[in-house]
Amino acid sequence: MIFDDRTHSASEADDNGAGGHHVPRAHRIGESVMIIDVDQSAAIRARHGSAAGEQLAQAVAETLRRRLRPGDRLALLREDEFMAVLPGAQGIELPRIEARLRDGVKGMRLSIAGREWQLSCTIGSACSQQLAEQSRRLDSLVRMADAALYRAKSSSLAH
Repeated sequence: MIFDDRTHSASEADDNGAGGHHVPRAHRIGESVMIIDVDQSAAIRARHGSAAGEQLAQAVAETLRRRLRPGDRLALLREDEFMAVLPGAQGIELPRIEARLRDGVKGMRLSIAGREWQLSCTIGSACSQQLAEQSRRLDSLVRMADAALYRAKSSSLAH
């Protein structure tokens, strides 16, 4: 993953030695991951195009970065999903960070082509304490956080 100049976040683009900043791997105990999905992204892209989607990604990235702790890392995974790598975040701290991020996005208003969008997001999280010692890797945490995200999305659709 490398640092993305467009969103000022790390992205999955191939780092070919162009000076990108790597997102840390989760090999040590105490690493957590959150996947943050912007709920309105697909509708904004469908209605206003990819440039509006990029505007959305930049605005959300800035909001998320301001609400993360020093040392936390933010990556753009897909058009509407971000990943936050949270060193040392465990237990009771995860729901607090999740609420801080969710509240930050929920408080956003984005004006595009004369239409104002009120944003919200869905978050899935996982921590290394949930994994066996031998599988405490970033890819395992990302899979767990992604599964938690889709459970949260399914739960919110059921209500």
